[in-house]
Amino acid sequence: MDVKLTDPSRAHLMAFFVRSLLEKRLKDPEIARHAGGIVGRFSLEGSGMKAVLAFAPTGIEITCGDVPADAGVRGELSTLLGICLGKGFVLPFLMGRIGLRGNPIRLLPLEAEALHPAHDLGAYVYLLPVLVIVGV
Repeated sequence: MDVKLTDPSRAHLMAFFVRSLLEKRLKDPEIARHAGGIVGRFSLEGSGMKAVLAFAPTGIEITCGDVPADAGVRGELSTLLGICLGKGFVLPFLMGRIGLRGNPIRLLPLEAEALHPAHDLGAYVYLLPVLVIVGV
């Protein structure tokens, strides 16, 4: 699975970090297989930077700037990079370290990938009340 920047000459630091982290994680065949099944556009916003990750079966394209996304995560850069490293977003959300935008249900495939290899679905037990509160 290929990870590319739409316009590397206009990319910011976060985009390069995210690309590097994703390329490293996608070397694991099971993670790459799971990521190939994700389709959609997801934004990461932090420290004044915004990157949109467009998932397709053939790869992931990272675009910098204000591009429409199905859902997104907003927070400190260190927390966002942790999410890209596979630490998930449920716990940071419950701790108030990140905010979610758009449809949070669209983010669940990303969380399942982050929970690899254990696929510990116990995290969803904590997410369900949150989804009820936000009216999803």
